[in-house]
Amino acid sequence: MNQETSYKLVDLYVDNALPEELCREMEEAAGRDPALAAEIESLDEAKAVLKAAHPRPDFTEESFQRILMLLVARGADVRPRSEAPVHLQYQLPILG
Repeated sequence: MNQETSYKLVDLYVDNALPEELCREMEEAAGRDPALAAEIESLDEAKAVLKAAHPRPDFTEESFQRILMLLVARGADVRPRSEAPVHLQYQLPILG
């Protein structure tokens, strides 16, 4: 992996969104390039700070029901859609 590609993949690496093979290549590239290692560490620290500042909200069944009722009150159609037929064929009229 070349240096330019490594720098483009830093954000995906920090988010653990890369396949295992690319993760290994990123780790090797970071071992050879101190600036890349510093970039990874800096982005990882920024991610940790943001995560600490804005914790994930608790989404409970009560929250779901409250949002659902607000949608219904505003006129949203929240009925479940019918499932597509398994066979995915058009229904032909029966002639006879």
